[in-house]
Amino acid sequence: MSAPSTREPKHVVMVVDDREDDLYYASVILQKTCSDCDVRTYLNSEQALEDLRTRGNEVDLVLLDVVMPAMNGLEFLRAYAVLQQQGRAHAKVAVHSAFGDLPEVSEAMSHPSVAHFVEKPMSRDTVRALHDLLAR
Repeated sequence: MSAPSTREPKHVVMVVDDREDDLYYASVILQKTCSDCDVRTYLNSEQALEDLRTRGNEVDLVLLDVVMPAMNGLEFLRAYAVLQQQGRAHAKVAVHSAFGDLPEVSEAMSHPSVAHFVEKPMSRDTVRALHDLLAR
């Protein structure tokens, strides 16, 4: 039996989604397909943003739902842009939604931090695309 790995994860991925089942599915898929990823989950944008304020430079990718109560994905992106301008965050953002034709999703896709669209539920091709984003 081999000893557990003590190496540090190569990538930190935040998954932000208000639906627990979508959050669980995305995190499990990412953990199973990215052995060197530390996947962190957040049920709302405020929690994710608070973590980014203190540890933003550790994060490599944010998988962000757009349609959420309280602080939606667009509001998150505006606040995230401020952290980037302050040099406190550098992660790429992938918009994660089942509704690619919503105006909110189109607006989010035009944000400079957004590098990719991920349709729910995730497919193998989607996971490959996220791995490619992390490799860049």
